Amino acid sequence: MTENYVSIAPSDSGFAKRLANEIRSMEKELTDEQELYIITNGLRFRIEWIKHNLDFVCIRGSDSSGQCLEVVCHECSFSGVLAPLPKRVPEEPPVRIGFRPDVECLE
Repeated sequence: MTENYVSIAPSDSGFAKRLANEIRSMEKELTDEQELYIITNGLRFRIEWIKHNLDFVCIRGSDSSGQCLEVVCHECSFSGVLAPLPKRVPEEPPVRIGFRPDVECLE
């Protein structure tokens, strides 16, 4: 099973912390029948992890067909919409994002 998390590097700017707070806030409002999706750069996909290191944001997830997608961009050019959508597999628990401040973004 893939671990779902947001990684925030200790030396990052306030951007990653603000993004993490927005995600936490949105997830508190989700029902058990919803998952958090992001719409960015013309793509709509379920968020499975987000990493931030220095000035770059990496967002990985999968679309409704299960195709893996990853967006990598500079935080200044990041633009996205967080959206609650029905969970992909109704009989499975919803995917949620966790937070780990100890993981480096770029491996």
